[in-house]
Amino acid sequence: MRSDMKYIVLDEPRQNHDYRVNKGEKRKQQRGLENLPLRESMKTRWHFHHRKSTRIVGRDDHRKDFSDHLGPLLGFLRSRCGRPWDEVHSEIRKHADYHSVLGFHLVYHFLKLVKRQVFIRDGLVITAKQDILCSGQFYVHPETGLLCCIV
Repeated sequence: MRSDMKYIVLDEPRQNHDYRVNKGEKRKQQRGLENLPLRESMKTRWHFHHRKSTRIVGRDDHRKDFSDHLGPLLGFLRSRCGRPWDEVHSEIRKHADYHSVLGFHLVYHFLKLVKRQVFIRDGLVITAKQDILCSGQFYVHPETGLLCCIV
């Protein structure tokens, strides 16, 4: 694994970073709780930091958010299919320090991408939560301990 993988995954630019607050909007954001509406519609959600007339649906939500670039992680896992999970996991842990924020976040993504508690019934790979895995998902074979990918 690349030694700079944690920086590649986590250095994705912020989305909606160009959203600016219009003049006078900051004052509206600083309203007290007593000025907030007592009820809210079930159709559109009202945010205290937006004007009441602003409809917040899908991509019109103007909040800034972060995103992680998971492509290199998936490529790394695909290249390690067929190898023992213990070797792959130790390689990940060698480059990702669990005591740093970036390393912990990288290990967290790896552990979310690979299903470790699975069993095979009728040729289907099923997780402990009774979910059937789809194509492109990674799992550790319950008998051999190899990292596998469903094609």
